[in-house]
Amino acid sequence: RYIRVASGGDVTTAGGIQLDVLVGASGEMNVKAFGAVGDNATDDTTAIQSTFDTLYTLGGGTLVFPAGIYLVTSISRNWDSASKSFHIKGSGELATIIKNTGATTTPILDLSCNVGVLETYNTISGISLLGNAKGHDGLQLSNWARFVMHQVRISSCDVGFKNKGSLVFNGYDINLQGNNTGYQARSLNAIGPNLINFYGGAFSANTTYGADIGDATSF
Repeated sequence: RYIRVASGGDVTTAGGIQLDVLVGASGEMNVKAFGAVGDNATDDTTAIQSTFDTLYTLGGGTLVFPAGIYLVTSISRNWDSASKSFHIKGSGELATIIKNTGATTTPILDLSCNVGVLETYNTISGISLLGNAKGHDGLQLSNWARFVMHQVRISSCDVGFKNKGSLVFNGYDINLQGNNTGYQARSLNAIGPNLINFYGGAFSANTTYGADIGDATSF
C-alpha cells in the first residue's frame, strides 16, 4: 500500500510498506497509517514503534498521534545523529493518551542518544502518558540538549519524567501528577542535567517526591 506523507521525495521501502515521502523536518507520519488503532483495547506497540523507526530512517519529521488511547508496552528510540529532529504531536493532553499495558518495567517512552549529548531540537506536545500500577517510568530522556515539551501530562508511573544527563530542557504546561516521583534528575556519563526550566503546569499528588533534583546542576 502507499501512504502519502508529503509531496515529493523518493519512494522508500520500510517494513514492507512503500512510502512516498518528503524526507526532512517537514515530513509528517500518522501512527494510524502504520496500523495503530488508539481504541484502548488494541496493543499498538508494534505499529507505533514502526512509525518511529521509519521516520528516523527517513531523517526525522513530525510524528502525529490523532485523538485516542494507545496501548503500548514500551516505545524506544536511540539517536546517533544530531541532524534528525522529531516533533511528537498529539491532539491535546486529554485527547491523546499513550497508556502502558502489561507488566513491563521499561519506560513508556524512552528517547536516548548513544553518541554523547546531541542538540537535536526535539519536541513533544499535546500528549498524556498514563502508567500502569507505577511499575515503570513514564518518559525517560538520556543525553539530550535542546528538548521542548508543551502541554504534556504524565501520571501513574514510578518516575513520571526521568532526565538522565540531558541539558537545556524547556517545559510549558507540564503536569506530573499521581506518580511516585514527578520529576527526577540523574547524572549520566558524568553529565548532570543542566538548565532545566518549567513554565506553568503542576507537580501534584506524587507520593514520594514532586521533584528529585539531587543530580541537577541548574534548575
